Parts: sequence; C-alpha cells; structure tokens
Amino acid sequence: MFSSELRGRMLRKIFLAASLVFGTIPPAIAQVANFTPVTREMLLHPSPDDWLMFSRTYDNQRFSPLNQVNRGNVWSGREEWGLECTNISRWLTAGSCM
Repeated sequence: MFSSELRGRMLRKIFLAASLVFGTIPPAIAQVANFTPVTREMLLHPSPDDWLMFSRTYDNQRFSPLNQVNRGNVWSGREEWGLECTNISRWLTAGSCM
C-alpha cells in the first residue's frame, strides 16, 4: 500500500513526535514536585516580593512595597524614550472608549 520510502518518512515523523511528547514529561513532573498552589489568602494578601496577578492586588494599586529603588537612587534626568501617538486608531479595539 505504502512505498518503503513513504513508510520510512512516516515512521521517522511518528518517532520524532513521540520523543518530543514523552521527552518533555519527566521535566514537567520534576517541576510539579516544588509547586506551591496559590490560595485565596495569597491573592487577597500577596507577599511584597510576589506579583501573583497583573496589578499585584485586587484593588489594582500596582504599587510595589519593595524598597530597592527609591527617590534617592533614581536618576531624575531627561526622558530616555517615548512614543508619539499621532494616529492611534490602529491600536484601538472596537470596545475602546477614546
């Protein structure tokens, strides 16, 4: 039904797919061993050094309580980069309110 060349290519593809699938399972299992599930309490009162969600807290403060960067060690010079948006219509989605 299949030529030997076609059969050989199919077997190589199957072997490659199987080795990719089964070759990634042991590292994934090893990563799960150290996994700490996120609890409701962790989300309500996050650790200062852990951002578990986009804005760090449910009230979207986006404030970091860490103190390695402060007013004393930040250079307050000129603007380093910027983006001028003269025509932003391509960036807006249908639900945007601008």
